[in-house]
Amino acid sequence: MNTINSICRKELLKLPGMGSKNADVFIAYCCGYSAFPIDTNINRVVKRIGIVQKNVSYKEVQGSVMNIIPKSKLVKAHELLIRLGRDYCKHKNPLC
Repeated sequence: MNTINSICRKELLKLPGMGSKNADVFIAYCCGYSAFPIDTNINRVVKRIGIVQKNVSYKEVQGSVMNIIPKSKLVKAHELLIRLGRDYCKHKNPLC
């Protein structure tokens, strides 16, 4: 994450009720900066396919994913991984 992202994220996290995922959503979608929000669907998918271990932090999941996806594809990858988690790699009765 570059300096602008870090500063923006740090300031956003000071807001009441703002968590890591929401700050990253804002940075990626509203500011157009490189960020990769990790929701429950993405978290489940990347752990099941072995990108990260099961008991790693949000930042570790995010860092691992951002290391393998080109910056220009982060938003699209985010959307596709959410769909994969919702439609196939479900929490209950997974189809993956």
